[in-house]
Amino acid sequence: MAHPSDTLDLREALAGLTVGAVQRHANLALFPILGGEPGDPWYRTLDEAVAAGSLRIEEVGHGGIVGRLRAVNRGKEPVFLLDGEELVGVKQNRIVNTSCLVPEGAVVELPVSCVEQGRWSYRRPTASGSGEALFARARAAKQRRVSDAVRAAGEWRADQGEIWEEIEAKARRMRVRSATRAAADIAEAHRPSLEAYTAAFAPVAGQCGACFAIDGRLAGLDLFGHQETLAALLPKLVRSYALDALETAGGEVEPPPAAKVEAFLAALGADPPTWHPAPGLGRGLRLAERAASGGGLVARGELVHLCAFPLEGGDGGAGGRPGPQGIPVVRASVRRRRWKGSD
Repeated sequence: MAHPSDTLDLREALAGLTVGAVQRHANLALFPILGGEPGDPWYRTLDEAVAAGSLRIEEVGHGGIVGRLRAVNRGKEPVFLLDGEELVGVKQNRIVNTSCLVPEGAVVELPVSCVEQGRWSYRRPTASGSGEALFARARAAKQRRVSDAVRAAGEWRADQGEIWEEIEAKARRMRVRSATRAAADIAEAHRPSLEAYTAAFAPVAGQCGACFAIDGRLAGLDLFGHQETLAALLPKLVRSYALDALETAGGEVEPPPAAKVEAFLAALGADPPTWHPAPGLGRGLRLAERAASGGGLVARGELVHLCAFPLEGGDGGAGGRPGPQGIPVVRASVRRRRWKGSD
């Protein structure tokens, strides 16, 4: 369901962004990314659509397929699902493998991965959002596998075994027992601490994205074409990174300088991404993987979402292959620029 306008110059889109004043809580820091579009977006988020009763997410057939869920949008607006967003219910909990838009009045099969290895039975016939996203470390690993699969075979597929291993290792490190080995149980076991992190961060005027640092090192970022989307999804993103920060939390840690965030943004646009048909509306993009793993979604000529995780050897250490050192800092323009490509 791509359109000729579903592409843009990533370098140009990122050049219009600026980095705001850092916020921090304990060992987690958040740099607001400023830019994007004000006002309501032309789509709904997962939680909004489920609450309105316009989106139904179900298994593909009664038997189900681990790597697929069916999304039925009965509403009059597309529905946006965030990369790594958790869906609970049906035969087992899943996460979305890549950001996607379910068109209005359409049915789309979502590429998903299981995050509850010990259950394959109906808890209820439909899925809804859990209010969480997969913890950032596992999300970063998933990004690399999805990029490999979509480039090699055109499939938005992750490494299911690796995701289960990440969840099991995380549960051991955080001393959580789960009867069904569910990622959701890890978050629930640390709910008070996660809520303390969430309460410490709030969107600022003009914010369309967030770059996170843990223990003074960049860990990843998420950008959105609309400021309201960032505001709606920021609590999920904070908890995703906070789950990793909790493993080493001791006290306040000095964040990296803003220049590192600016350099990271510049590096993301240094090489052209690859483009692939997305599930639902638009085109998916995958980063070149010199400085970061990650990707995003472009629809109606707009950068709907972009996520990026520094590669190992770069500043963030969340990835798996070395990234370039000494990336030149390119200062973002102070003028506001629309995240629009040419039609």
